[in-house]
Amino acid sequence: MPPVLAVRAEHLVKAYNRDQRIVAGSGQMVKTDKLQKACEMLLSNANVVFVDVRSSVNNCFTIRITRDGEIWL
Repeated sequence: MPPVLAVRAEHLVKAYNRDQRIVAGSGQMVKTDKLQKACEMLLSNANVVFVDVRSSVNNCFTIRITRDGEIWL
């Protein structure tokens, strides 16, 4: 995980499908130490093509993690 994630205690994660729509029930608040596992779990769903990690306070975009492991800042 990129260092930018370490400065926050908690993150909002949301999974998206190939139509770039939020996968129902995927939004969750995740502690930093559990973030990698949560993203791996979401990406294990065949309907999920990417996961967005956002600020838990302001909902600002932080990173996007794609199924093939690319990270977009």
